[in-house]
Amino acid sequence: MREIVISFLIFTTSLFLMTGCDKESTPPEINISVTDIDLPNTISATTTSQISFTASDNWSIELADTKASTPSWLTVSPMNGKAGAAILTIKIVEDNNSYDDRAATIKIKVDTLIKTIYVTQMKKKAIILSKDFFNLSNKKDTIEVEVISNVDYSMKIPAEYSSWISHVDTKSLVSNKLRFAIGMHTGYEYRTGEVIFKDNNSNLSDTLRILQNQMDVIYLSVDKISVAQPGGKIEIGVNCNFEYNIIVPGSASSWIKYVSTKGLRSDICLFEIKANNTYEERSADITFKGINSTLSKKINITQGKIEYPDRDALIAIFNATNGNNWKNKTNWCSDKPLNEWFGVKTYEDGRVKVLYLSNNNLSGAIPVDVCTLNQLTDLDLSSNQLSGFIPVEIGNLTQLKTLELGSNQLSGGIPAQIGNLINLTDLSLGGNNGNKLTGSIPPEIGNLGQLTRLDLHANHLSGFIPEQIGFLYNLHYLFLESNYLSGPIPESITYLFNLETLYMHHNQLSGTLPYYVINLVNLRNFSIICNNLYGYIPESMKAQAIWYRIKAGLNPQNSGYGFTNVEDKPDNTAKLTH
Repeated sequence: MREIVISFLIFTTSLFLMTGCDKESTPPEINISVTDIDLPNTISATTTSQISFTASDNWSIELADTKASTPSWLTVSPMNGKAGAAILTIKIVEDNNSYDDRAATIKIKVDTLIKTIYVTQMKKKAIILSKDFFNLSNKKDTIEVEVISNVDYSMKIPAEYSSWISHVDTKSLVSNKLRFAIGMHTGYEYRTGEVIFKDNNSNLSDTLRILQNQMDVIYLSVDKISVAQPGGKIEIGVNCNFEYNIIVPGSASSWIKYVSTKGLRSDICLFEIKANNTYEERSADITFKGINSTLSKKINITQGKIEYPDRDALIAIFNATNGNNWKNKTNWCSDKPLNEWFGVKTYEDGRVKVLYLSNNNLSGAIPVDVCTLNQLTDLDLSSNQLSGFIPVEIGNLTQLKTLELGSNQLSGGIPAQIGNLINLTDLSLGGNNGNKLTGSIPPEIGNLGQLTRLDLHANHLSGFIPEQIGFLYNLHYLFLESNYLSGPIPESITYLFNLETLYMHHNQLSGTLPYYVINLVNLRNFSIICNNLYGYIPESMKAQAIWYRIKAGLNPQNSGYGFTNVEDKPDNTAKLTH
């Protein structure tokens, strides 16, 4: 029994010694070369770092910030692994927008062994001024600005401002108050300056801006403004170093309205000016007056009257044509807009576009003033008692499309200047037992290529019909009857393929009918009776479809004249109309 006990004790002691020797020979190990990592404050390619290490046994990671909690701005992977070589990926996932560094620890654990890696995310660099703009009076002054910075910076006053801005204090590196002396400003214009604070190791900077007002005055951008008749909005720049009121006199409050002030380094005062619908200029002074000062400044606003350049001409027309006896003279010579005067239509700018005074008892000569209405498109003075000549200045009305002067008591010739009216589509100078225009038809009539209607009937016109009439290719209606026209029917008339009505009866035309009148296939009304025309009608002409529309307008002619072999006897009692 004693031998057994001794043997057991020897075995137990040996086992204990063997176990102790094993633990002492294999302690845990972690081999790592980096223990500190600095990462930038913003997320970029450089905000991810990798660390290699080896561990003698299974390992795990413990991540914590300075408050012993898991940081939201940092991730580590993997968080555990087996013995051997390993790589940790350390990644910043949030920008550091604070002005302090922030830190975290990464602890690698193998059994009881711990190795710590310290991770720091850099702070946001900043130069912060407690105030970056000063608006000062013209007086000598000292200003103070606090600079809060986490960088090494320098301060610079640009040379162009150093004559009136100077640094009178020193700075520290972290947070300090700087003082600057501002010199007195004796000028009448405000001035601006700046002080620049710049990081010595980057482009980071901030600027202190200083505006120093002029001497104690109210400075207005203008002292007089002229406003057009339609009115509108005006802006007045105001530089002032004290509070002020804006005073619009009561007499002007109906047409001048203060709208608002837009403040920046100086004020922009906005006013709304209503339209001046009178024929008199108007004027008012707006006063800018200091609330706690006797200083004030005035600006004069003058607004133009209604400017109708054609108004005086219309009044002259009224007076020259016995306007007081017109049938209708509503609003004429009044302060009403011109387009409210009877018979007047205007463009938006007030220029006269249409003057329609037909059958309105106008009398006297056509005043030259009519010819100053150079934006007219339609002029109708027909069926009145106007007398005298057509003024040669009529050629100035180059915008005319319609000119109606028929059924008056006009005399004299048709002025050649009428050929200037190249936009005319309708020209009527017909008499109807009124007009007695004399002389020949001017060849310049051929310039009126847009004409669709030409009415010269019932005058005392004489001479040949000009060949240039054949240039009126757009003509649909031609009335030359009841004049003293002579000579042959011009061959060029047969070029007027759009003609629907051709009246030349009761003249002294001679010769025969141009053969190619058969080309006027649109002709519906035709008469050349009571002239000195004659001739034989070719059978080939009578074979044309148009023949049945022209044969009734051939005969009778004056005594001793006429066309032969016209099959049907014309109805000489047929009434001709146009």
